[in-house]
Amino acid sequence: MILAFIHIFFIVSILLIISKKQTILPAPYFWCFATSKIIIGITIGYLFVELKEGSDTLFLFSQGKMVANQLNDGLGTYLEFIFQSQFPSFKSESRNLFFGKILSVPIIFTQGNFWLTNIYLSLLNFLAGLLLFKKLLEKYSDLKVQLLVSVFLLPSVQIWTSGIIKESILVSFIYLIIVSLLYLSSSKMKLIPIALIIVCCFFIFNIKYYVLPPLLFGFIILFLGVIKRKINLTRYMEFGLSVIGILATMLFSSLLQHHLDLSIIPQSLHDNYQTIIYNSFLKNIFILSFDPTWDSILIYSPLSLMTGLFRPLLFEGSMFNILYWIESTVAICFTCYSFYYWKRWRFSYVILAALAFILTLALFLPFATGNFGTLARYRVIYWPLFLFMISIIPLNDFVSFRQRIG
Repeated sequence: MILAFIHIFFIVSILLIISKKQTILPAPYFWCFATSKIIIGITIGYLFVELKEGSDTLFLFSQGKMVANQLNDGLGTYLEFIFQSQFPSFKSESRNLFFGKILSVPIIFTQGNFWLTNIYLSLLNFLAGLLLFKKLLEKYSDLKVQLLVSVFLLPSVQIWTSGIIKESILVSFIYLIIVSLLYLSSSKMKLIPIALIIVCCFFIFNIKYYVLPPLLFGFIILFLGVIKRKINLTRYMEFGLSVIGILATMLFSSLLQHHLDLSIIPQSLHDNYQTIIYNSFLKNIFILSFDPTWDSILIYSPLSLMTGLFRPLLFEGSMFNILYWIESTVAICFTCYSFYYWKRWRFSYVILAALAFILTLALFLPFATGNFGTLARYRVIYWPLFLFMISIIPLNDFVSFRQRIG
């Protein structure tokens, strides 16, 4: 009990300091968002403890405790365990244990307290979101409402980035990458942002390897934009460099991870899809009757992309999808509005990089899930960025949009 009070005092003190130093959010908003994040994290933890025996949260916490217990044999033993690879990289055990290694730090700090660990992971995501909000607002001051909604008010994102869930840390790293890219574009200091991007990519790859290729696609497009500002590239040169970049990314990714090999991807997607369907007991599922071949994936790609961006549709799946129904309906309305004015479209390299990241994940994630709840959880990786982009489009024509974002 004393430990809990000490940590609560520490958390409140840190939040008080940040609240007084930051000026982007009024104090009531700051405390409302921070408190709601903590409450959601505790609620998610409670639901998994009470209703979800054998859940990811409890399993990952046990992994973190197992790693933290290495400290009982000394700091050297703990650090040696941290930096060693206990499983081959293509094994799911490797990714779970890697997350457990990250989780061991707050577990040691809280002396194995499950609830305090939930709170710290929730606050980590909140603070990463606050940093992203601050940095984006400095550049796009007239988009405050859209940024506020995308970062702090999307129900599915707030739920699935709170507590002991991989997405809590994963999305925090995505936010830090975007912040680092913004620093790269506006600061003379390049080494620190680049180093932070590399570190974040390393952690992301080891937590969920399939997020790395879409990130690299985005980086390649941004790099092309930098080159074009210095060299007058023709369209053929741009296209050629893009193809080379994509092929290099695919080759690099396949060398890093067995499941990212082009000959393995269809079977990996199919196996994961079938496993989730089986574990869902045919509840709250969507059907993609694809075979483990690239031809079949190509045929079902339009349906998969539509699913990744706009499903579940109204009243589709379980009644527990009500929040997802609302978000998907908003996404559909905004997207239809933007297509109504498609002649105004103008694309910058930043927009294209964001689209490459969003569309790649939205295309392939449904092939690997099959359950609406699981999909809603997985897509929080790109969902805030997607909703932010389409929330801007209907309010302004694309020329203005390009000037602000490009």
